[in-house]
Amino acid sequence: VRFKSREKGFSADLSESSDVEHALAEAIAKARGSAGLTQEEVAQRMQTTQSNIARLETGRTIPSTRTLIKFAAAIGARLDRKSTRLNSSH
Repeated sequence: VRFKSREKGFSADLSESSDVEHALAEAIAKARGSAGLTQEEVAQRMQTTQSNIARLETGRTIPSTRTLIKFAAAIGARLDRKSTRLNSSH
């Protein structure tokens, strides 16, 4: 799916969105594993369910910023400021 603006040269490719979402899901799963925690342990720390953590790790749920902050705290980490940077593709 591709959206084009009336402005010359602007377009957005939504397939890039799924790539980013997949990478985020993989990073969440890897971070939890590196922390040596199970999905159930992270869920308890976040006061949610194991199935919600599984959905985050498979990309079936796209986390809000608040959820990412809670996840980071649950695994004893911080969000990296670098991940908030948008890079120009030009």
